[in-house]
Formats: sequence, C-alpha cells, structure tokens
Amino acid sequence: ANLMAPATGNQDHMFQNWFWYRTNFDTREYALSNQTLASIGADQALLRYLEPAGGIQDALRIELLYSIFGDNANTGSVEVRVDVKNLTDKTLTLNFFHYFDADINGTAGSDRAEFNPARTIHAWEGDTNIDFISFGDPPAWQIGPFATVRGLLTDTDVDNLNNSGSPFGPGDFTGAFQRTWTIDSQQTVTMLFAKSVNIVPEPASLLVLAAGLGLLARRRKR
Repeated sequence: ANLMAPATGNQDHMFQNWFWYRTNFDTREYALSNQTLASIGADQALLRYLEPAGGIQDALRIELLYSIFGDNANTGSVEVRVDVKNLTDKTLTLNFFHYFDADINGTAGSDRAEFNPARTIHAWEGDTNIDFISFGDPPAWQIGPFATVRGLLTDTDVDNLNNSGSPFGPGDFTGAFQRTWTIDSQQTVTMLFAKSVNIVPEPASLLVLAAGLGLLARRRKR
C-alpha cells in the first residue's frame, strides 16, 4: 500500500489499499486476485487481472494503471485509472469497490476523517492530510473503524456501502467507494481514483510517493 513522505521520516501512512468487485452473477464480493500482467516503470505501473463472473470464467479484464505525481515540495498524489472490459456475450451489472485503510503517521488509533460533496474522503492526523478521491459520478461510500468496512467485502454475502460514518474519529480509519455500472458485451468502462498527501507546515522537502509500486505486482489481497 506504501504511501510515504520524508517530512514524516518516510513513514508509511497506508496499511492496505485494494479493489473488490461483484457482478449480477455473483453472491458476494471478490478481491482482484488473478493477475495476468505486471508492467512496472519509474512513475507508472500497469496491472492486469482476468476475473470470473459467477460461473463464467474469464468474464472481466480489469486493468489498473497507477501514475505518480509530485505536485510540489509538500504534496504528491497517486492516480489509479481502472478499465473494466466485459469479455462475455452477456450484459453485466458491475459493482466495483475501492477500499483503503490509512494508518496516518504510522499509528492506528488517532485518525480522523470526513466525507465531503466533492467525492472526497478527507483523513488527517496532526499536520498529515490524505484525500481519497473518486472522479466522475457520485459514488456510494462508507467510513468505519478497522475492520468493519473490509468485513463487508470479505464476508460471504452481498453488501453495498451505505453513505455513513462521517465524521469519524479519533480512531483506526478505513473507508471505501462503490461504483455501479451496466456493461454491454465487449464494452469497457473507465473509473478514476486518486489519493493525495499534504504535509503542512513543513519546509521544502520533496514528497516521495509509492515506494511500494514494485510490491503491487506481487500482492494479492482477499
């Protein structure tokens, strides 16, 4: 998950960050797990997954394109473009979940967070601020202490986020976005997410994001 800044001693502020999905042929949510491609560069990483929909094998091709931006001396961001192609001959309803667990400043009990209408979940502890952003149509969202939100995604039934939990804290913050799509056969939908860090009021020090891009190619989360 790695999200670091020299201003906080290269402390990793993220505990977990991953994606789950559910189609109309599924009876629960599933984490992306069947990786078929990993291409890692200096400031980008492309990961490809081939996932089933119910009993239909190889139904969805899901690509995650991570891009790193150093906005200025005290801020930076990681952008994730998600492309989902329906490889079946059927129309699919897709629910796609972006989950994040921030341990800001390396601690798990002092985080605060709130949702705002700009499709952003803002989390902070002291001078360290992290924004989780879902671009496009307003998403469903949920905030809760570890591991309530993740539990919704890893249990064995269908769950939807219920736009609750804001404001939060202090506590062990976790949150998620949910996007819902209808995808025709052989069609692709695109989603864009981002997380940004702002350390204030630190003097000029270059923010280094995503030291763990290489780890993304090897991690599979359930």
